[in-house]
Amino acid sequence: MGDSVSPSRTFEDCFGETPKPTRGTRALPRIVRWAFAERSKQNCVWHERFCQKGMRVLIADDQRSVGMTLAAMVANCQHEVVEVVASGLEAIQAYEKHKPDVVLMDYWMAKLNGATACRNILAKDPAARVILVSGWEPDYDLAADYGAISLLSKPVDRQRLEAALAGAAQMLAF
Repeated sequence: MGDSVSPSRTFEDCFGETPKPTRGTRALPRIVRWAFAERSKQNCVWHERFCQKGMRVLIADDQRSVGMTLAAMVANCQHEVVEVVASGLEAIQAYEKHKPDVVLMDYWMAKLNGATACRNILAKDPAARVILVSGWEPDYDLAADYGAISLLSKPVDRQRLEAALAGAAQMLAF
């Protein structure tokens, strides 16, 4: 990967000189290359943080077997499961305790459902990323109304889970 940019590279590392103010557009290609290098540097940092090291994920599902299955799938996707809880109320408490990168939460749960817990978490932390999971016919508009970034229908397959987690990682990176 000869043209890859590591997070510590600068304009000088990429082009052998510091940018100088010039007249006209002769410097434009070099500036564009520098901007691309800076963007690549951000992407390298994002890739290292969220793809290689993984995100911290909180899982909430009132069916223990489903919660543990989701935890195993998340771990297989190279992410860290901080805790598995069984209600929306426990999810709110665990979110405050762990401050995970993503919450993967069942839409319908006893004590406090996932949709209401999602709204509560986002009220306290607008930057929170919540993915709702539903065994019922998915209502994507309703999930978005509650502030969820994604809605997965059960049974969740690894490919859809990975795509949802990758989307959450990209949102966190910027």
